[in-house]
Amino acid sequence: MFVRFRKSYIKAFSRAKSFHDSGDDHPDEIGEEYVTFQEFRIFNAYLCIYSALLDAFCRINATSDRIDMNEFIQSFNYVRDFGFTALASIASTNDATSMFNTIDKDNSGQVSYAEWCDYIIDVEIESDTELGKLMKLSLE
Repeated sequence: MFVRFRKSYIKAFSRAKSFHDSGDDHPDEIGEEYVTFQEFRIFNAYLCIYSALLDAFCRINATSDRIDMNEFIQSFNYVRDFGFTALASIASTNDATSMFNTIDKDNSGQVSYAEWCDYIIDVEIESDTELGKLMKLSLE
């Protein structure tokens, strides 16, 4: 499980590390290699979210670290019901093309898992969904 979902563990850990309950910094004895007790709760929630994002990403391309435009256009119907606002809004090939171009920040013609997560989470935050509110906690 860890090998399969390693990317989601890394993203969840990094995001949880930026969350500080009541503004407390990390105690010196813990350091930055661990999550605090307060961060552990949020880490678990973020792990579920990033795992679902990885699952959706792999639904389009399970063999590569990147998705190209053709794969996305051919497979967007497989990820529309994952519960993410951005993915649910894809109604046509034109929508999929437009979204792909927006996600592909570096204009490489391919979307990485990091770009995928950043875009979908940004849409959730902008849409002020419950998921967006949870993800926004680590930004405050």
